[in-house]
Amino acid sequence: MLLPSNNGTHGCFQITLGGKNNKYLAPQVILASIGEWVDGHEASHRCLSRGCIALQHICCELRPWNIWRNACQKYGLYTAETCPHNPPCLHFAYCESFPHPRHIESVDLSAAIEKLVKRARYTDTDCVVVDPSPGSKRPMVWVTGEGGFAAARVVAQHTHGPPPYVWYQASHLCHDRCCVNPDHIIWEEPWLNALREMCEVLGKCVCGLDRKCVF
Repeated sequence: MLLPSNNGTHGCFQITLGGKNNKYLAPQVILASIGEWVDGHEASHRCLSRGCIALQHICCELRPWNIWRNACQKYGLYTAETCPHNPPCLHFAYCESFPHPRHIESVDLSAAIEKLVKRARYTDTDCVVVDPSPGSKRPMVWVTGEGGFAAARVVAQHTHGPPPYVWYQASHLCHDRCCVNPDHIIWEEPWLNALREMCEVLGKCVCGLDRKCVF
């Protein structure tokens, strides 16, 4: 039996079924629709991109195995050739089946940035930090009739223009998801964004990417 998701989205898209209060994680619904959902298991992304809904990128497995997939791409302990998982991880896969995000063009970017700056405080690492919005782990920009947009995506759009592809994420070079400093936020592929988490864990930049992390 597929139960509603009451513990947050975990970065996944949600689907509402049987009433507005019954929200399910999209990958779980996809697996259940083809008869591959197993109670007590999790929907695991072989591509490590939680927003992905490509059927070939999702599998059903126990939580320890799901978490262990982080060792492959997030922490770089395994390569595509040495991946121990079954089915194997999809290293550096292009996740083209993302639902198209809501059009951020409905946001008055300049006005939104001005409001964010008024709420911000500054740190020794040049982070411009805004407290998380209620019910979220990050600051949001709220638009009447449109709902909330992640502040980092608003800043990235204002600074760099639209993302090259719809699946790109607003990546924090400083690893502070509450930072809205435009110098610390870039558009980046989900797998590269995840790779930067290794730098956060080690406390220094070891990702080898062109745009270095900020500490």
